[in-house]
Amino acid sequence: MAARNFQWHMIGAFVLFAISARLLWSPLSSLQTTGNPLPDHVNSDLLSQVKTGHDIANNKELHHDVTTLEVPLLHRNISRSTRHDRRALMTYGYAVCKGDILWAKLQEAFAGRVPAGPQFERSDFSNGWSLAPGKDQGKLKERWHAAFKGFANDRVPTGDEVSHLRALQNKPFLLSAGYPVTTPTGGEYTLQYIPAWSAMLATFVNSPSNRLTDSFNTPYPQPVNPLNVPSLIPPLNRLSDVSWYIYNLIGNAAKIRYIGHDWINNDDTINIVEDIFTAYTDVADPDLPWPGLVFDVASEEGRALLATPNSLAIAWMMVDHAGVLGRRRPRVHVFNDETGQICLLWDLVPV
Repeated sequence: MAARNFQWHMIGAFVLFAISARLLWSPLSSLQTTGNPLPDHVNSDLLSQVKTGHDIANNKELHHDVTTLEVPLLHRNISRSTRHDRRALMTYGYAVCKGDILWAKLQEAFAGRVPAGPQFERSDFSNGWSLAPGKDQGKLKERWHAAFKGFANDRVPTGDEVSHLRALQNKPFLLSAGYPVTTPTGGEYTLQYIPAWSAMLATFVNSPSNRLTDSFNTPYPQPVNPLNVPSLIPPLNRLSDVSWYIYNLIGNAAKIRYIGHDWINNDDTINIVEDIFTAYTDVADPDLPWPGLVFDVASEEGRALLATPNSLAIAWMMVDHAGVLGRRRPRVHVFNDETGQICLLWDLVPV
């Protein structure tokens, strides 16, 4: 009898342990990626932006499970980069596939079939952000001399025409539900606005969400976020939203025509650019001064470049504000500045 009672006690203890473990683990497991594991060549950070940042994976144009999609390299003989990183880099084939989705979304937005994106105001920016004057430490006017003369009336902007601004996520903030977060992420966007030319250039980008997971050296300690919980960033956090808000402070964002990325050092973007350079010049790092290579967004190369980390914000700015911007037909210049650095300039051509 004693042995039987002991067995029942052991069974009861095991059941209680199983129930407790389930209750404790279920909130954590709900934060993990669902579905099959990602292929090695898929950048999970970028995929997260596609799936959750704007819910594009649920868009009706997509008929595949993005988490398991194997995309072969497309018809042009473009090889993968030999650069090694802590993760596999974005491939050309995957970038084209992702660009297809973005271009379809843009066309839907220009046709008026996509609701307008969030419209952030001063109170949203004050929730965790501050605006500080920036400096042209990289001598942008000298390095972009040929590009400026090429797209802006054959001259270089004067100092009074350029506003150098730094958007810093350096203050405590409230989450959407009102919960206070006392530790800033240290996110930063350094932007140069030239309203007279309807232009905006990003010279340094390190988003709040990126700051939660990387080891970038900033003066702010990283929040304890082992599960990469996306809610530990302020409601206003994406480059597309922050840059649009700031542009409207100093000009009319509806008139924006040129958006560029200077001195690109993102490995995924460089990987795609080098693949395209190799296809057209047989070398991965040619010296291609302005105007460089020019691709319409409907071309395979244009869609691949639209999907790179340095162009995603431009795509979503157009989607979110299509009603204000009107129909556009973007094309992109990919070129080297005067010092040989890779740069992108998107020309949002009105239609």
